[in-house]
Amino acid sequence: MSQCTFKILCRLIRNGGRMHKAPHHMLARAHRARDLPTLRFKVAACLYFLAHGAPTKVAADVASIGVSTLRKWLQQFCDAVITDVKPEYMPGTPPDAERLADVRAQFASRRGLQNVAMACDGTHVPFNPDKTYNKNDFRNYKGWYSLLVVAFVDSFHLFIDADVGYAGRSGDNTVLKLSWLMKRIQEDPEAWLGEDGVIVGDGGA
Repeated sequence: MSQCTFKILCRLIRNGGRMHKAPHHMLARAHRARDLPTLRFKVAACLYFLAHGAPTKVAADVASIGVSTLRKWLQQFCDAVITDVKPEYMPGTPPDAERLADVRAQFASRRGLQNVAMACDGTHVPFNPDKTYNKNDFRNYKGWYSLLVVAFVDSFHLFIDADVGYAGRSGDNTVLKLSWLMKRIQEDPEAWLGEDGVIVGDGGA
């Protein structure tokens, strides 16, 4: 992530005000030490954990904070991204006619595929379920535990939507059947895809 992108992310999260509040005991201790964690530091710690996939304890040690503190920041960060950042870049509304024409033209010029308005695919994110009674639900077809993520993108590599959190045993088709975006597209396909528009995906989708 570039410094410019990091600053934009911090600005959007700051405007939402979801990562400013700290527990009273932390505020008191930080006031005495004059060392209250900044928003930039909190965001950086969360991004480090997400980017490296390190155990929570390792990521917390790198930031010189406790595991419980990092977990709290991660929850705040995720809430802020969903509530304050996502609407800026994935508004959940059909593109305007000019944007849709650009996307379809880009797909056609780069891949030779006509009438394509979106691409869709799924991926697995490593996950360690803490409950044994449903642990096998998270074992994917590759044999390891995961969460399934299914995303829609346009020809400019920009996300349109992403469904996250399904058990690894689920297939892309299961997620697509429950996707709010697919339901909206089925209700008004021309608004989302244009005339005779299609979504491309692999065999899993």
